[in-house]
Amino acid sequence: DDADMAQRIWIEYSVEDCDECDKAIINTITGGTYGSNAKKVTFETFQLFDSLDVQFIQIKVRSKQGDPKGEKTIEFDPVRIYKDNEVTEPFKLYVPLETELSFDYFITVIMKTGDSYKAENWIASDEQEVYIGLSAIKNAIPGIPLKNNQ
Repeated sequence: DDADMAQRIWIEYSVEDCDECDKAIINTITGGTYGSNAKKVTFETFQLFDSLDVQFIQIKVRSKQGDPKGEKTIEFDPVRIYKDNEVTEPFKLYVPLETELSFDYFITVIMKTGDSYKAENWIASDEQEVYIGLSAIKNAIPGIPLKNNQ
């Protein structure tokens, strides 16, 4: 009982197994989704600038996997492609374990005349490398004018 008498004290403890607790702690520390793999998504065009009178192509990406916590859909800033065989800067997505990569992208084509042609809909994908050629543009934007009636 006397505080001056105690010189040492022995404390014994152990950590309890609690998967939910572990997940909450990891999410708090990392700010991210528990058990996820970061994946990078890129876009590349080919044979578009020869076939269309294009100034640049703009691509927007949106996905719930853009949010490290997976709670809300994130729409990334658009990227622009100015020539064929150019690879975009990667979009980083957080794919939870045992889940497939999933995102949507939207294409806008800006012609040298200043006219813009937008895709009719967002396009769903699960590919890390998306290649956009003439047939993909024709499917996304029916009626887009081609050079030399191709």
